[in-house]
Amino acid sequence: MKGLHKYHLEGFRFIKLSKQLYKSLPLLTVVLCVGALQQNVEAKAKHYKTTSHIETQYVSTSSTKILPFTHNKQIKVGPLDNLGRATYSHIQLRDADEPKIKRERLTYNPTGWHNYKFTTEKGKTTWLMDRGHLVGYQFSGMNNVPENLVTMTKYLNTGFSENNPDGMLYYENRLDSWLANHKNFWLDYKVTPIYEGNNLVPSRVELQYVGIDKQGKLLEIKLGGGKEQTDEYGVTTVTLENTSPLAKIDYKTGMLIKEDGKQAEEGEDPNSDADENEAAIEGASDIEENNNTNTSESDTNNVAPKNRIVYVANKGRSNTYWYSLENIKNANTANIVQMTEQEALNQHKHHSTTEAQ
Repeated sequence: MKGLHKYHLEGFRFIKLSKQLYKSLPLLTVVLCVGALQQNVEAKAKHYKTTSHIETQYVSTSSTKILPFTHNKQIKVGPLDNLGRATYSHIQLRDADEPKIKRERLTYNPTGWHNYKFTTEKGKTTWLMDRGHLVGYQFSGMNNVPENLVTMTKYLNTGFSENNPDGMLYYENRLDSWLANHKNFWLDYKVTPIYEGNNLVPSRVELQYVGIDKQGKLLEIKLGGGKEQTDEYGVTTVTLENTSPLAKIDYKTGMLIKEDGKQAEEGEDPNSDADENEAAIEGASDIEENNNTNTSESDTNNVAPKNRIVYVANKGRSNTYWYSLENIKNANTANIVQMTEQEALNQHKHHSTTEAQ
């Protein structure tokens, strides 16, 4: 088309209109585009009560954990290892650097990719796994990039709620909001999958983030959630488990470990390209047992104390707690930890869905 010029930069398409073509556009089109953009900005600029930042005395060159500060958007992904596994993804950007086009459907299968459909007691269906971005598309614009994708549970990806700090969505939405509310600041964000041995699926992922002002001074970002560990330079790390209350998976292969009383069908989620926020809402409505972990930020302090003793396997690291030792199958009793139910809830654990109240 005459008067239309295309530009490509870091995987994004930019279109520049000549003055003649621009003047010929209907005014309604311009108004609609501006309105849609404003609506998107307002949604991103949401304020979270737990989100803040602290200016440190250090500059970007103080820490070896972050990318060199150049005042330009940077993306660095680690090479696939000898098993074809993604190793890390690292980005540094401002709010203005985020992609402006909608994500396309994911088609690449990361190592260990299998998926299973579960039917809940209410008769609804939900899927166990996601093709998970390390650095989310809302920051990177990277979609079917093998070096940025791993097999992760839908619970790790979304937490079944953006207010659940067990899920990546909790941190992604808050970092995105922080950028939108501080347009002159930069975010340095790195995500690293952690594998055990030659397992094809990571057991957990590590998030690392820090803010940078225009002068290159580091800003300690606080998102809440109770999992943040911050070093002397203000660089924060959070470690999240690649687990699900729906089922157990074999991290070596990515396949389901069958459990008594749980029925699952292997297949492909037809809505796997859905927005993570939409998937989180759908997951929360489908899975009744996550009510304890889906408590909103404003309600977390209003949960009534529960002093009942409960039991947690895997040295207290399991996301599930039980009321009776007898109901924990195939668990090493030496690794079972006792705590009050309120302590378990404070750690975002949930009661077993197979055990009666």
